Amino acid sequence: MNVVQLQPKRRTNEPTYLPEGFMLNDMLRAWAKSRAITRLDERFEHFTDICLAKGYKYLSWEAAFRNACRQDWAKLGPPSQVIQVQCSKCHKPLINGHTNTSQGKLCNECYANR
Repeated sequence: MNVVQLQPKRRTNEPTYLPEGFMLNDMLRAWAKSRAITRLDERFEHFTDICLAKGYKYLSWEAAFRNACRQDWAKLGPPSQVIQVQCSKCHKPLINGHTNTSQGKLCNECYANR
C-alpha cells in the first residue's frame, strides 16, 4: 500500500518585508485626500520606520499603510474636521464675525437687532 504524504498547500501570496522602492503613489494620496488625512509624508515616514525597525511583514503594503493612517500610528491626530460655529439665535454659520453675549455667540446682524 502506497501512502501519499500530503504537503500543506503553500499560499501563493506570502507576506513580505517592506519592498525596496515602496513609496507614496497617486492612489494612496487620492485615498488620503478623500478622507481628509493630512501630513501624509510624515505618516509615511513613521510607518516605514516602524515597519523596518520591527520587521513587519504584510501581504499588501498599501493596505497596511492605509490601516496605519486610520489608526494614527504616527500620533499626528485624526483626519482634519471642519467645525462650524453657529449663531445662537439664527443658527447661521459665524463667518463674518460675531459677539460673545450671555446668550452665546451672536452674528453681527442678530447682535445689532437684539
